[in-house]
Amino acid sequence: MKLTHTSNSAVHAAYDMPDDADPLAFLLELNLGCAAKEKAGEKIRLPGLPLAPMEQANFVSDDCIQSPRL
Repeated sequence: MKLTHTSNSAVHAAYDMPDDADPLAFLLELNLGCAAKEKAGEKIRLPGLPLAPMEQANFVSDDCIQSPRL
Protein backbone atom coordinates (compact mmCIF):
# COMPACT_ATOMS: atom_id res chain seq x y z
CA MET A 1 0.00 0.00 0.00
CA LYS A 2 2.86 2.38 0.82
CA LEU A 3 4.47 1.83 -2.61
CA THR A 4 1.17 2.59 -4.36
CA HIS A 5 0.80 5.79 -2.35
CA THR A 6 4.40 6.77 -3.15
CA SER A 7 3.97 6.14 -6.88
CA ASN A 8 0.65 8.02 -6.93
CA SER A 9 2.31 10.95 -5.17
CA ALA A 10 5.12 10.91 -7.72
CA VAL A 11 2.65 10.92 -10.63
CA HIS A 12 0.67 13.78 -9.07
CA ALA A 13 3.84 15.82 -8.61
CA ALA A 14 5.32 15.03 -12.03
CA TYR A 15 2.20 16.05 -13.93
CA ASP A 16 1.04 18.85 -11.59
CA MET A 17 -2.13 16.85 -11.07
CA PRO A 18 -4.73 18.11 -8.59
CA ASP A 19 -4.90 16.02 -5.41
CA ASP A 20 -8.50 15.00 -6.06
CA ALA A 21 -7.91 13.90 -9.69
CA ASP A 22 -8.24 10.29 -10.76
CA PRO A 23 -4.73 9.39 -12.03
CA LEU A 24 -5.93 7.11 -14.85
CA ALA A 25 -8.50 9.59 -16.16
CA PHE A 26 -5.99 12.45 -15.89
CA LEU A 27 -3.26 10.57 -17.78
CA LEU A 28 -5.71 9.37 -20.45
CA GLU A 29 -6.87 12.95 -21.04
CA LEU A 30 -3.25 14.12 -21.19
CA ASN A 31 -2.37 11.34 -23.66
CA LEU A 32 -5.38 12.12 -25.88
CA GLY A 33 -4.42 15.80 -25.91
CA CYS A 34 -0.85 14.97 -26.94
CA ALA A 35 -2.10 12.62 -29.67
CA ALA A 36 -4.40 15.33 -31.06
CA LYS A 37 -1.56 17.88 -31.12
CA GLU A 38 0.77 15.40 -32.81
CA LYS A 39 -1.89 14.53 -35.41
CA ALA A 40 -2.35 18.25 -36.14
CA GLY A 41 1.39 18.56 -36.75
CA GLU A 42 2.03 20.54 -33.57
CA LYS A 43 5.14 19.95 -31.50
CA ILE A 44 4.61 18.26 -28.18
CA ARG A 45 7.02 18.52 -25.28
CA LEU A 46 8.73 15.21 -24.73
CA PRO A 47 9.40 13.83 -21.26
CA GLY A 48 12.74 14.54 -19.65
CA LEU A 49 14.91 17.57 -19.25
CA PRO A 50 14.09 20.38 -21.67
CA LEU A 51 17.77 21.00 -22.38
CA ALA A 52 20.02 20.83 -25.39
CA PRO A 53 21.50 17.31 -25.75
CA MET A 54 24.99 18.48 -24.79
CA GLU A 55 23.62 19.98 -21.53
CA GLN A 56 21.69 16.82 -20.62
CA ALA A 57 24.96 14.93 -20.11
CA ASN A 58 25.44 16.93 -16.90
CA PHE A 59 22.35 15.24 -15.43
CA VAL A 60 22.90 11.63 -16.54
CA SER A 61 24.86 9.03 -14.62
CA ASP A 62 25.38 5.30 -14.73
CA ASP A 63 24.92 4.74 -10.98
CA CYS A 64 21.71 2.76 -11.27
CA ILE A 65 20.58 -0.78 -10.70
CA GLN A 66 21.04 -2.81 -13.85
CA SER A 67 19.64 -6.22 -14.63
CA PRO A 68 22.17 -9.01 -15.11
CA ARG A 69 23.02 -9.99 -18.67
CA LEU A 70 21.44 -13.28 -19.69
